[in-house]
Amino acid sequence: MGSQGFSQIVEQHQLGMEAAETRIQALSEYLAVYRASQASPSGRRFYGRIRELRHDIWRLKAWSWYLSARQARPAWLAPLLVLARLLAGLVPAAPVRQRSALSARTALRLSTRSLLDRAYQALDEDIQGRLLTLRLAQRQRPATSRDEEIARLESRAALLAEAQRHDLRHSSQVAVICTVLAAVLRLRHWFGLPLPVIKTVDRT
Repeated sequence: MGSQGFSQIVEQHQLGMEAAETRIQALSEYLAVYRASQASPSGRRFYGRIRELRHDIWRLKAWSWYLSARQARPAWLAPLLVLARLLAGLVPAAPVRQRSALSARTALRLSTRSLLDRAYQALDEDIQGRLLTLRLAQRQRPATSRDEEIARLESRAALLAEAQRHDLRHSSQVAVICTVLAAVLRLRHWFGLPLPVIKTVDRT
């Protein structure tokens, strides 16, 4: 039972990485199209949108790096988790009606939660679309192999939903982790240092 629980946690991390990487690709493509569509880029709004997209991409890269590190368990992981718990406690949850008066740190937490939610939802929509296609085909022409694939995708969908619920419960810590690691990634990029190697995800 313990090994089964561990394998499910590992698969949840892999699904989270897949969701983040897929969203990174989508945002990167959108960023390229957005920049190319502006004949004469200028103005605060244009550059603000560019900064926003880049910021989202860095945070998603940070989250993917973190999930990869959860499997490799480097020396910096434990101090990062301690820091996340300490700083998350400084950002109390606020009711929606007080959102206009939220501190910058609380707003960042909500933004990070929304960013990851969209990544998870996009992957879930892909899985559900594949499930729908397989179920329709199974009704027309039943096949054992197709039943097995449906069961596998249903399991992935359930694990993805659990991963999303876990991140929601710990949204403050997630925001701190994304912010800290994104800053590290950007510093390494600015100084020309190689970015950490993130374990690739098998998208099957």
